[in-house]
Amino acid sequence: MNEIEVLDRIAINVRSHRLLKQLLNENPQLEEIMRHSRNETEALVGVRNWVLETLKERPVALRFCKSDHPAPEIFEALEWSDIAAIRILDYIDNAGCTFPDLNLRGEIAVSNPIKLIWLGVTHGTGGAKPDFYEDMLHLFRQFTGRSKRELPTSEKVREWVERCPRSLTA
Repeated sequence: MNEIEVLDRIAINVRSHRLLKQLLNENPQLEEIMRHSRNETEALVGVRNWVLETLKERPVALRFCKSDHPAPEIFEALEWSDIAAIRILDYIDNAGCTFPDLNLRGEIAVSNPIKLIWLGVTHGTGGAKPDFYEDMLHLFRQFTGRSKRELPTSEKVREWVERCPRSLTA
């Protein structure tokens, strides 16, 4: 059994279960996809179809997705929910890709959030932590329009810049 198969068998904790349940309660379409998918591939295809169906009503977002180099004005025209849809599609397009995770001192990480949701729903496994499910909860709230975009004030941006070491801002 390889390392990924071992990780896939790690049970999620009680807090993760609670957040997963909240995610599914807020997104009945996602729950239906996850519960009716026999494997992670079906889950990926189901979520992709759901997102693309939603984007049919958003031609600007579809144009952004289909373009290799979208023009800045296309990006500027995107709605908050479009950005979430693009992020979900990006997760799906890059499912299974590996990369060095700098938060884990360069250990190799595998990106497959939809699989983690599917494993959590179908087996109570996947090892995803509460932070992961909180991120998914916010992402799907953004996608469905439950959360609104809140741009930081100029003061807040200045505060963030002030915390940044000078060597990074020069």
